[in-house]
Amino acid sequence: MKDIVLIAEDDPEFLTLLESVFEQHAHKLQAVCVENGEEAINVLKRDAVSLLVTDIQMPKIDGLALLSYVNTNYPGLPCIVMTSFTPDKKMFSLYVRALQSDVRKMLTSETFRFFNKPFKMNELVEAVFEILERDDLGGTIKGISVASFIQMIEMEQKTCQLEIHSSKSLTGLLVFKDGVLYNAVHGKLKGEEAAIQIIATDNQTIHINEVEAKLIIDREIKSETIGLIMEAMRRKDESKNS
Repeated sequence: MKDIVLIAEDDPEFLTLLESVFEQHAHKLQAVCVENGEEAINVLKRDAVSLLVTDIQMPKIDGLALLSYVNTNYPGLPCIVMTSFTPDKKMFSLYVRALQSDVRKMLTSETFRFFNKPFKMNELVEAVFEILERDDLGGTIKGISVASFIQMIEMEQKTCQLEIHSSKSLTGLLVFKDGVLYNAVHGKLKGEEAAIQIIATDNQTIHINEVEAKLIIDREIKSETIGLIMEAMRRKDESKNS
């Protein structure tokens, strides 16, 4: 049986290009192309999808909401995210520096990839087959991490509230305004320590919602988010080694 690769992209010309590229590999996989997250969710409910390739900015249900749905309902599904994140944004240089360190290995150890538009089609195709082959060989597949989700929210400068669940119970909240992490709550903890604890915890599901206005009045988190991610990963690594 062929692997089904679900591709969600709202630009009709780019979607047609993607469809034609993967049509050349129709003997190995079946590419199902849709124009928004709502259509993608319908396909996920209907077909046994092996890999999701999605844009972020889409009508009806955007890519972040789609990834949140996947994280909750299909936590083992590998994902490739296509973004239009441009190098002149403030956070880009911070992420490049951080991802050149050991943090890069920790953040990209899952079957979860970013492709910044424009990108080379052959590189996307190679990544698709690498992930599919890894899955076929029984490689470890994990869900989308909180750290990866935070990166996308900052890149897209989105205002939203992430509800983080573990074992079906609410374990924390992360609040963003225009992509900036404003507040975090984790049990009795608030602010930066709460955010670090949330990021450092494994096997969580993520729900994305509209933010409660009262939570973005006063900003409790002053540090750059990438610093919080690095500290969370450091503690996580220390815990494993000990």
